[in-house]
Amino acid sequence: TSVSVQLAASIARASGHATLLVDADMRAPDIHRLLGVEKSPGLADVLAQQATLDEAINTNWSSSVHVLAAGRRGVSPYSLLGNGNLEPLLRELAERYAYVVIDTPPVLACAESMILAKAADVTLICARRDVSRMDQVHKATERLGVTGARLAGLVLVGVPSRIYSYRYGRYRFQE
Repeated sequence: TSVSVQLAASIARASGHATLLVDADMRAPDIHRLLGVEKSPGLADVLAQQATLDEAINTNWSSSVHVLAAGRRGVSPYSLLGNGNLEPLLRELAERYAYVVIDTPPVLACAESMILAKAADVTLICARRDVSRMDQVHKATERLGVTGARLAGLVLVGVPSRIYSYRYGRYRFQE
């Protein structure tokens, strides 16, 4: 989730375009808490046709990063994503925003991650240092490949910057 938030902010800053951050982890949503925005109405409400996009998208958090929180829990996220409303929703989001960053549940934990990955332009896998095992990363990569998702890369999180930071050592500029 933190990678999604930081990625959306970085894209917005670098591109100069408003970027939409979507919390599609409807089982364990967290973006609303991290950013201090309302959880509902959100994605679940829009997919269930209980709210419009205009009602659900929060533009108050930042002028450059808009937020579509997860929304109300109730119906199975898998059912919501498979009800036929996802594709039209993503098309509308693509018309409104140059960039849409979707935070999903873990690939190996929830089937809805596969639906979202297949619908996305590109997918990133996030793995946590000293927690994620290589066999899990390989399995996640294989599952994404089977769905036809386009894997853009892997982000290793939880790496202490003091250990792996680039060091100049004795290297210095000469006059």
